[in-house]
Amino acid sequence: MRHARKLLSLLTALMLLLIPALAETAPESALAPLSAQTYMAGLEALSADLGSTLEWHSEPFPSTPDLTYVACDTLGGIPVLIVSGDTVVMLACSAAFDPEDMEASFELFMGAMVSTLLPVLTASGLTMDEALDAMVPFVNSEDFIPGVTSAMEGREFWFRIGDCDALIALVDSDLCFYLYTAPELLPQP
Repeated sequence: MRHARKLLSLLTALMLLLIPALAETAPESALAPLSAQTYMAGLEALSADLGSTLEWHSEPFPSTPDLTYVACDTLGGIPVLIVSGDTVVMLACSAAFDPEDMEASFELFMGAMVSTLLPVLTASGLTMDEALDAMVPFVNSEDFIPGVTSAMEGREFWFRIGDCDALIALVDSDLCFYLYTAPELLPQP
């Protein structure tokens, strides 16, 4: 329950854009390779702190038999993990985007993204408290909020989390977040 309160506090601060910086930079720990089982266990622990359990489903990734698509059914199909063996190749989440209500769209997206990233950070060795604290300076960096806003206006926003590339982009009517943890395992065009 302590983590749930801390997560709620973080999301409230994000919503108000009044987050004080607690550190100079985002965590520099390596995020890759990321184990799918470790990630799923981390999200399940976060969910258990909030009083619920998660159900997952997996299926072969279309046209690429050595990759698997894994999604959390309990959370409306997000996050999505693209997995090779037990290695997460790409992690994604999305939130509905309503151009008539930018603030609600921003809040919904940030909640989805933070919830998706917390198990990544705990898998890299941080405790849940440390992971929450690490998110604060990251989202408070001078480029992050303007980058998300530019993505909401239809431009791609590329950035780095640890040693991984990340993208926020508007796709159809969803604002999407992608974290490429092992891009070398993705099929090449």
